Amino acid sequence: MNSFIDKVKLNSNITTRGQDYIDGFINAFVNLDKEYIDRKVLSLQKSSQESQFLQGLAETMLYKFFNAQGLTPSTDIKVNDTEKDVDFVLETNGNRINIEVKCPVIKEKKSDTLSCSTGHRLSNDKKEHDAIFNPVIEKLKKSFEENPNKTYNNFECEKLDDNKLKDYLESAQSKFSIPKSSECNALVLALTTKDFIRFFDYIVNSQTGLFSGNSFVDPSSFDKVDCIILTNVMAGHYKYKLDIDIWDMKKYLTFVIPNLNKNRNCRLIVPNSSERIILQLFGNQLYNFKEFEEEFYKMNPDLPRLIQLVLTSYLARDFELFSQEYKGENLTLLGC
Repeated sequence: MNSFIDKVKLNSNITTRGQDYIDGFINAFVNLDKEYIDRKVLSLQKSSQESQFLQGLAETMLYKFFNAQGLTPSTDIKVNDTEKDVDFVLETNGNRINIEVKCPVIKEKKSDTLSCSTGHRLSNDKKEHDAIFNPVIEKLKKSFEENPNKTYNNFECEKLDDNKLKDYLESAQSKFSIPKSSECNALVLALTTKDFIRFFDYIVNSQTGLFSGNSFVDPSSFDKVDCIILTNVMAGHYKYKLDIDIWDMKKYLTFVIPNLNKNRNCRLIVPNSSERIILQLFGNQLYNFKEFEEEFYKMNPDLPRLIQLVLTSYLARDFELFSQEYKGENLTLLGC
């Protein structure tokens, strides 16, 4: 038995997920750089929080994904004059892609609680947001409390995590340099399916989305970030047993979302060479979703234009396994 397998079998974050997960981890990473895997995942102490394990796992999954494409990324590299480094630098055919990876802490669902959310900020002004949202919440809460047949014990308003997204963008900004014409800076968010839908809403909603052109914070604070890559790769590693190869990133939902706040960041619509490499690597599922969205509202013109509504419908059509996972995790009343 070699040291890699020994370390896998001694890592409680892996072993608590069962024998199938142990075997899958070994088979997925046995032929990769053991020093990298050890540093990112296996060397974490037993007392380490699961969030640290999932962050390291997200980076390791990407490392494996790049290797499968014939690319060997440099890791933990400084690309500006600060002491901060980015997770990956890919260099191929004269192009350079700098990648920072974040895996948000996953919130546990309260099985006895019905939660409600706006999906995103309804206005850049908090008072205006509250004036729109709070009366609706009060009506829903009253209706919940007066319902004699309710199946949940509690009702809560789910807190938005868009400030977390802002923090991730500003953190990436501090690590990136201004990209050259053959360079692209990408922030990867590794998420569950529920968080994929939530963060996509935070990014692109027309009212306050950070990449919408109407960001609730100054977009110059993250103007070095060319795109966000959303992937629901954590759906296979958090708690669900999905009937897919959970170690293959191509099996997951992935959107490459351009930063549209400045003209130079519109390049992903007509991408330069480095951005074409990103689209070749991660695919253009966002384009497929946009086509679905257009057709969805042609067929349902009276439905409200809610990102969570149309994206869950897209999942139901093209990603049934993730649709079922989302339904099992999510109790949010859409578009309250």
